[in-house]
Order: sequence, then structure tokens, then C-alpha cells
Amino acid sequence: EEHEKTVLSIMKDLDMEDIPRLTLYNKADLVEDFTPTQTPYALISAKSEDSREQLQALFLEKIKEIFEAFTLRVPFSKSYKIHDLESVAILEDRDYQDDGEVITGYISEKNKWRLEEFYD
Repeated sequence: EEHEKTVLSIMKDLDMEDIPRLTLYNKADLVEDFTPTQTPYALISAKSEDSREQLQALFLEKIKEIFEAFTLRVPFSKSYKIHDLESVAILEDRDYQDDGEVITGYISEKNKWRLEEFYD
């Protein structure tokens, strides 16, 4: 609990109190009854073989809640730009069609303008 207070104090000092966060509690393998003091939270065990996958899934879920969903039809003539899009967005699906690709994904509000170059 003292560690949490320190982290929250640092976040306050850095004016980061309002950014989305996910509190991770480790050592799930050592506790039976656990009551978190911060939400949202996740209880994990770093010793677990699938802990890395669990964390990735949790982060992805939280990012999708914050980001905006999008669907784009990208003609093959612009497909070279998809690589740059991958650096600022989460591409969830790429469906190849006769005239190009249909891409669905998630992007932050501040990067949404990057989708404009794909619109005709």
C-alpha cells in the first residue's frame, strides 16, 4: 500500500493523475483473499507461464476502450502506407479483396487525422 501511495504521489507531481491506468498486483500465486485498493486492476503472477500473454490481453483490452474503432478500404495503390499506420494504430483485421484491403482497427483521438490520407 505504501508503494501505491508513492506511485500516486509521483503521478500527481508529474500532473499525470488523469491519464488512464491499470494497476497491476503481482504474486497472485501467494494470496487467497485479495482486496485491491486501486481500480481498474489486474491480479497476476509473474511466475505463471502465461502471465505475459495475460498482460498483453489486458493492455490491449484497455487500449481498445480508450481508442476509437475504424474501418478503412485501402486500394492496393496506397497499401505501402499501411506500414506507417501500424506504428500509430492497432490493426485488428486485414481483409484482402479484389480492389484492395479492408482494414479494421483502433486509433487514438490525437492520431485519427492519420486516417485522412486513406480517404478518397
